[in-house]
Amino acid sequence: MARFDAGSRWRSRLRGVLPCALLLAMAAPRSARANDDFDPRGRGWNGLSELVSLAADAGVRLRIAERRLDVGTLEADDGLFVVHPRRRLPVGALDAMLRAGGRIVLADDFGRGDALLARYRIERGRPRGARALRLRDRPALLLAQPTGRSPLTDGVRVGVLTNRPAVVRHRALRPLLRLEADEGVLLTGSVGRGRLAVLSDPSVLVNGMLALSDNRRLARALLAWAGAGSGRVVLAPPNATIHGRFGEPGAPLPPDAIGAWLDELSRATPPAGAMQALAAVVAILALLVAAGSLSRRSPYRAEALLPPAAGGGGIGGRWEALVRWRGSWLGPLLLYRHELEAEIARRIGRAGGRWTLRDLVEALRARGDEALASQGRALWLWLDELERAQDLPPGAPWVGRRAFARAVALGERILRCLGESP
Repeated sequence: MARFDAGSRWRSRLRGVLPCALLLAMAAPRSARANDDFDPRGRGWNGLSELVSLAADAGVRLRIAERRLDVGTLEADDGLFVVHPRRRLPVGALDAMLRAGGRIVLADDFGRGDALLARYRIERGRPRGARALRLRDRPALLLAQPTGRSPLTDGVRVGVLTNRPAVVRHRALRPLLRLEADEGVLLTGSVGRGRLAVLSDPSVLVNGMLALSDNRRLARALLAWAGAGSGRVVLAPPNATIHGRFGEPGAPLPPDAIGAWLDELSRATPPAGAMQALAAVVAILALLVAAGSLSRRSPYRAEALLPPAAGGGGIGGRWEALVRWRGSWLGPLLLYRHELEAEIARRIGRAGGRWTLRDLVEALRARGDEALASQGRALWLWLDELERAQDLPPGAPWVGRRAFARAVALGERILRCLGESP
């Protein structure tokens, strides 16, 4: 009689439990979505079947990620079309895809796209809409109008109709569609070699709204834009879980994806006893993921990242610790600016950290240092220019160590001149 060791017996049992648990999960009734909102196969008012049909008209090879999408399976010239995500997005993986040359369209008003927007300092909020054009004077139905010529908005005549939209803003980017002055509905910008487009109202793309010619033109243009590289675009509907690491197909499922799966199961009503079996399987999977993906020895040693500084204090002293930094100093410089601005706000007594360049110049002049006021103004104009340029073609500007050191030295002089807060 054949003998099996304990490990083989355990693996055999696990292989037997997993298929049963997965079948129970698939057999369990799923919670109904209201009117199948943003369903790629939904033919109702709120479905996306017309968007899928438009992809063929635009010559785009569209693949629908029904439940899961491994970012590692995407190529550098592929496109990704994310509609109203309800799961957390893997921001690092999507950023890596963009920087390698990919294209991403994020169509989201109040979904889970906020972390990706924050990565590129895109602000999202509700519109004022006081001066925006309205359809039949209804405040929910606002018309977004082009701000100039662009391949994405060519042919839009009257305006793209929105339905209770959000609005997006970026300090350095002019919106391609807007409701009024600074209330953008469509933004595009460069990230490395790739491109990101943000549409702040996914309802623009549903079947009922695509009956309008301007909405249809925009949807077709976005699909063609996303597929401009390889001609391949993956459509990720709201309930799809996007996970993985770009360039590494089959990377271990991250804890966020396991959390999303548990969240999905919590809204289902499975047969009696199914949840107990699934809970046991998920616990086992979580342990296996943790055991297989966590490093036995951390490569992130503090002395390698931030070697001890020879001297210096304050926020300038902390940045002097980066003596072994290699590459552009743009990132550290913009981080230093963030800390410096907070400290200046404290010292000139601005509640909530809000102050203008004029406030700083007047504060320095009041302390009798006209030359430093002029230098401080020039420094902030330079920092503003760097921040605007970092996400625009041909790519982020290079900042050398000496330029960084000069900026820190000037920042420290400004703080010494301002003294402590009143």
